[in-house]
Amino acid sequence: MSLHISINKKSAGGSLPLTSQKLAEMLVGSSSRSGVAVTEKTALQTAAAMCAGRVLSEGVAQVPLKLYRTEIVNNQSFKHEARDHWAWDLLHSKPNDWMTSFELREMMMYHAIFRGNGYCLKNISPVDGRVMELLPLENVNVTQNDDWSLTYTASDKKGVVGVYSHDQIIHFRGPMFSGFHGLPMVKLARETLGLSEALQNAQAKLQAKGGQPPGILSLKEGKVSDEAKNRLREAWSERYGASGEGGIAVLDGAWEFVATALNGVDSQHIESRRFQIEEVSRFFRVFPQMMMQADKSSTYASAEQFFIAHVVHTLGPWFVRFEQTFQRDLLSGENVDCEFVVDGLLRGAAKDRAEYFSKALGSGGSGGWMTKNEVRRKDNLNPLPGGDELPNPVEMAAPAQTDKSIED
Repeated sequence: MSLHISINKKSAGGSLPLTSQKLAEMLVGSSSRSGVAVTEKTALQTAAAMCAGRVLSEGVAQVPLKLYRTEIVNNQSFKHEARDHWAWDLLHSKPNDWMTSFELREMMMYHAIFRGNGYCLKNISPVDGRVMELLPLENVNVTQNDDWSLTYTASDKKGVVGVYSHDQIIHFRGPMFSGFHGLPMVKLARETLGLSEALQNAQAKLQAKGGQPPGILSLKEGKVSDEAKNRLREAWSERYGASGEGGIAVLDGAWEFVATALNGVDSQHIESRRFQIEEVSRFFRVFPQMMMQADKSSTYASAEQFFIAHVVHTLGPWFVRFEQTFQRDLLSGENVDCEFVVDGLLRGAAKDRAEYFSKALGSGGSGGWMTKNEVRRKDNLNPLPGGDELPNPVEMAAPAQTDKSIED
């Protein structure tokens, strides 16, 4: 793989000095009021955050991304797949030698979700100026210069890799305030993620000690020496510790065991962990049901509408971000448009689809608006000869009944 990139030496103006506080945040993460330092790594170790990230990244990456060319014939617009365009393989199939289109978009989504930004370097051919590959960049610092242009500084563990201008980079942003840099969601959500991690750590420490004590041991008569207490703790820990749950402790003396039940504090702890799932879902704008938080009131009919709402309201904005980003940074000046094919995600029940397509083909005498082959393509079926003509409403209408009996 040869890389033909010209490095822009323009200085990145407007960068902030690296203070001790910023250095500490880079090394150990942003501190939260719960006492837990939140970093990208710890955020990914939080089940709710990781689940939200997977829902968004996999949801966007699984949808086919295609290029379409629009042609005007007799003042009518016709859209066709542009499979012969040089960018088709980059966006639809293989952006580089070691990644698929799914993997690249999944990675860029993860970066945009947790960091606010995803970046790719365009490997441009010196012969015809076309983009040969899209190379993922993990650590990038973007600054806005006095002339409003953007400068990107990419780095790795060894140091600075290169400094690039905006026309060499594909910059995929999440929600933003500045106009050129996405908001760092992990930093903004550090209190929510920190509390979730603190509750998770507290539960883990409790389980490491055998969970909630099943009961209380008390001596019926006399007092217990410190040595006896230590022997008791060792025996109990050996039987009920992290590697010996469920055992039976056999002790000398007249001991009495009083069983304990789940108390209000434990119930509140469980409820707090459930509530934190909802808090994390709000930050990432993902329905709790998509994060395996079951809603007992949901029915099959409501679930179908819910999944459609998930595609429209949760994934929809990310689809538009990707389409417009590629249009701006990769396809500017080209006579093609990139679009996600979301029809597969919006499919309803078989009965509803049959009724819709029946009407689309002119059933019942209504004016049809789809051809047979267009309907077949919706289900990934091959076209039929003569299936590109719009149906005749008269042919699709039900035959009239002329032999009705007339009653006085």
